[in-house]
Amino acid sequence: MTQARTYKRSDMKKLLITILCAGTLTACINDDKDEPREQDVISVGQKLPQFSVTTSDGTQVSTQTLLGRRSVVVFFSTTCPDCQRELPRIDSLYRARQNDALFSLVCIARDQQQQPIQAFWEAKGLIMPYSPQTGRKVYELFARSVIPRIYMASTDGVVRYMHDDQDMPTFQQLNDELESID
Repeated sequence: MTQARTYKRSDMKKLLITILCAGTLTACINDDKDEPREQDVISVGQKLPQFSVTTSDGTQVSTQTLLGRRSVVVFFSTTCPDCQRELPRIDSLYRARQNDALFSLVCIARDQQQQPIQAFWEAKGLIMPYSPQTGRKVYELFARSVIPRIYMASTDGVVRYMHDDQDMPTFQQLNDELESID
């Protein structure tokens, strides 16, 4: 009888370890490179790096086109559960501000092509433009790991707020932060 209980406790420990490991491996915060957060390239107080992308509506967005506007730059992948939860909040911000001439938002995919993004956008009823990217070239100008990422910059291109998967803002928080930026 003692051997049976020991065996069951051992199985329970193995099961718990397996569940914990599986959860860690499937989380979108873990990248293939598994680099620490300290290796982020851009942080609050720094200027946006020089970049240029074309969005799904054909607009060319660059660091220069964002100057003079309060801007939001978002990095995502539709396969990331945190991104799946946050993108509708960002879309709500876009809907509320899309007619504001001093507002700009660009959602940039991290290594994801047009088709799966378009399918996700349609399924969720999102209207904000996005930029599919087949690699991490633009993303790596901002960070080395972790998505989603949200950078909110002032009219002079300086990052005033930054959020990642550990600090996902609500719509109200995004809106309030944007209001506080010059």
